[in-house]
Amino acid sequence: MKFYKQIFPETLQQENLIIYYDGVFDNEALSKLREGLREVFNEDNKTFAKIFAIIVELCQNISRYSCDQNFFGYKQLSNSGNGIIAVLKSGNQYKIATQNIVKEADKNEIKERCDLINESPYDDLRNLKKKFRIENENSSTGNIGLVQIAIKSHGKLEYEFYEISKGYLLFNLIIKTNF
Repeated sequence: MKFYKQIFPETLQQENLIIYYDGVFDNEALSKLREGLREVFNEDNKTFAKIFAIIVELCQNISRYSCDQNFFGYKQLSNSGNGIIAVLKSGNQYKIATQNIVKEADKNEIKERCDLINESPYDDLRNLKKKFRIENENSSTGNIGLVQIAIKSHGKLEYEFYEISKGYLLFNLIIKTNF
């Protein structure tokens, strides 16, 4: 996967880039991201824990839902989505940005979910998470990752879609948080 310029290129140059990863989002990548963040936040366990918890949710979303998946022979590997993640710092604010390819057919569902989460008062997010779990009780995931991110970050989900080819979009998600 290549790095698409739409993911705030000027920000990458103007802000303190803490970590950047482009590749397959599997357990090994998550482990490497954890190690890298641990080095950066070596004494600040509270910030490390909060940032890493958000990163776990974002990585799971890319792993499961990216259209850019990996194959072994003709068999698609499960939870092997490709994408990009960047963690930046500007003053007291951290930005965690992700980018991955999604199907154009899924755009409205993603947009509606993000908008519902963003429009919900913070105190209602836990109830929304329970509602999503109940709606998806037969699923292997609860489809609660985006809600969990909003809860942990105390922030809104900033997102954009860019058409990259017929039927596929680039999905950028930016989480801003102050710790």
